[in-house]
Amino acid sequence: MSFQIWAALGLLVLEYVSFSVAFDSEPLSRRADGWAVAGHLGWLAVLAVSAAIGAALVVQADRQRIRQLLVGRRVDAMAVAVLAAHALSVLLLWWLSGRIFAVAGPPAGPPAAWLSAWALVAVASATLVLAAAVPRGSLQPFVTAAWPAFVAGAAIGVAAWVAGQASALLWWPLGPLTLRAVELGLRAVLDDPFSDPAQAVIGSERFQVVVAPVCSGFEGVGLMAVFVVAYLVLARRDVRFPQALLLVPLGLAAAWVANVARLILLVIVGSALSEELALGGFHARAGWLFFCSLALGLVLLVQRTRFFAREPREGGLSHPTAAYLLPFLALVATALVTGLATRNLDLLYGARVLAALVPVVALRRFYRDIAWSWSWSAVAAGVVAAAAFIALAPRPLPEVALAWQEEWLELPAWGRGSWLFVRAIGSILVVPLAEELAFRGYLLRRLIAAEFESVSPGQFSLWALLVSSLAFGAIHAGWLGGTIAGVMFGVAQVRGRSVGHAVLAHVVSNVAVAAYVLGFGQWWLWM
Repeated sequence: MSFQIWAALGLLVLEYVSFSVAFDSEPLSRRADGWAVAGHLGWLAVLAVSAAIGAALVVQADRQRIRQLLVGRRVDAMAVAVLAAHALSVLLLWWLSGRIFAVAGPPAGPPAAWLSAWALVAVASATLVLAAAVPRGSLQPFVTAAWPAFVAGAAIGVAAWVAGQASALLWWPLGPLTLRAVELGLRAVLDDPFSDPAQAVIGSERFQVVVAPVCSGFEGVGLMAVFVVAYLVLARRDVRFPQALLLVPLGLAAAWVANVARLILLVIVGSALSEELALGGFHARAGWLFFCSLALGLVLLVQRTRFFAREPREGGLSHPTAAYLLPFLALVATALVTGLATRNLDLLYGARVLAALVPVVALRRFYRDIAWSWSWSAVAAGVVAAAAFIALAPRPLPEVALAWQEEWLELPAWGRGSWLFVRAIGSILVVPLAEELAFRGYLLRRLIAAEFESVSPGQFSLWALLVSSLAFGAIHAGWLGGTIAGVMFGVAQVRGRSVGHAVLAHVVSNVAVAAYVLGFGQWWLWM
């Protein structure tokens, strides 16, 4: 038995999440003494997490060589002692955090001493858990081989965060040009366009918005710059240079044009349909929808054209990867699109259900090898997952819940009944299938081997289970409950040696959640 480096990293992630949920450093930023330094730990944490995610993605691209260099450490007496020391350090760090970030205020004494002790214990805690996972003699070769990937990945992660924050600065050189382009677009489609460049106001006689730098959409331009450069670095062996460098201005220009189109559509929606709809669902989701579409489109352009790719890939949906991912991707993409037309209650929920069913039916031949059978252990896993999800799901803000209820009460009785029926069917039958094919059927096995279809659903990997569960939790508002549910579904799959058991556990979980919603009126779980 060995203690893997991935298990150590997963443990650190869970501990970080626990500390983030339990303690809040922001109140200290309002102090005028030395404790104010601790109030900015949240920003440092965001940078650290961005760097860690970027490094992990780059290292993951070279995981085969990394695995050869860094095997798991045998769990001997020394490893157990180091893990015990780590546990004690976590307890000490929790006590220090409780004193420093207490609601009543920080403790008496010099802030520098308390914060220095806190930082030293945090570093020691992370060092101890990694020391328990790294075999003696393996660290130096690993660092020597992997440090360029870690540095590059960390730089990409930090650059993405910085670009998002600094993109508002683009408003000053590009803002007037953007407003002019939006005005020209509105004149082509509206009879009563309105523009006041001095006040950064655009719209029509019926609907007008002030385009502030913070919501101007230039964040997408900054993120696109980082995305394109990072893609060229990671895919440098697959693309042709120097023509691939054209992707940088092409991506930036496309992001700017998409932002202009977003603002034009915002005014059209507000003028022709609903001001509330324009400033609600459309304003909140359109930017991310455009960015994701552009990023995926750019990658597809590179991979499918001989001008950019060394070996262009063939199109088609004949690969098992498509069969396992397309239902979930169709579900997400449709939710993004219907979200543009959503105020509070997603009346078009049925559209995402139908969108997910289309690839399931079209690619059903790929699911013939999935064993569908009853399992009491999968049922138990589903019950535990439901309990964790319900207990840890965050309640919506009162004003959000009130707005949802008002829109719900506006529906006629038949409308409410139809929506409940579609919501229940989608939640109980379609969503579990689409999500389990993607997260357990594909991702969990893909993290074990590149040819995921060659990996038995019963093969266990703690690293794959943790990462796939964290990814699953990340798509849910209640991420911690979602992560625990993901672990339970993964365990059901491994025990039953079939993706079908993971689907069964997910179905049972969603049946329990639906029963809780409908039986006790806890509608906030479906908001």
